[in-house]
Amino acid sequence: MKKAFPGDPEYSWDRFYQLPYEYVLRGYHKMLDLRRTELHELELPVALNTAVYANSQRDPKSSKKPASPLDFAMFKPLEGQGPAGYYAACYVHMIKAKELPGWALFCYKDVAPSARGRVGGQYALFAHDAILVGPRKTEAGYKGFLIALESASGEVRTFSDPAGNFYDLTLPEIPTKVIAEEDVTLS
Repeated sequence: MKKAFPGDPEYSWDRFYQLPYEYVLRGYHKMLDLRRTELHELELPVALNTAVYANSQRDPKSSKKPASPLDFAMFKPLEGQGPAGYYAACYVHMIKAKELPGWALFCYKDVAPSARGRVGGQYALFAHDAILVGPRKTEAGYKGFLIALESASGEVRTFSDPAGNFYDLTLPEIPTKVIAEEDVTLS
């Protein structure tokens, strides 16, 4: 971790053991994403040459589209492929534990492929018409991946966590029948 974040004083030998597990896990996944991006940038010249060669050998009369450098890249960028890995891992964990209500399955195809990492103890906060996936406490409230129905729009709901604790949180305005939105803070 110190190699990936050399200027960060929190990853020093005398402070590292005091950091919360989820904070270190997010830092580790961020480090992996940065490394993947670096490897992708390094492989682009070879992928471009391979694509140029493949396109020069392609039959111009064929109906296949020309090859792209990304077709030959091994470390394709993961950005834009669903919510953060930890949120997706929590979502998939709830499905496996049969804790996710049927109305929250609408985003499965978009969320599940990006699942990575281990799930912590407080992987979700549940209300009858809203779920905050992968919540983490901030100064403003709880921040996470919000899946909610329109009936919860602007309302105060009592959420419970897997340990049986209860939290009264205010939801934002929900403009459609159902939403799935990353990094929403409930106060």
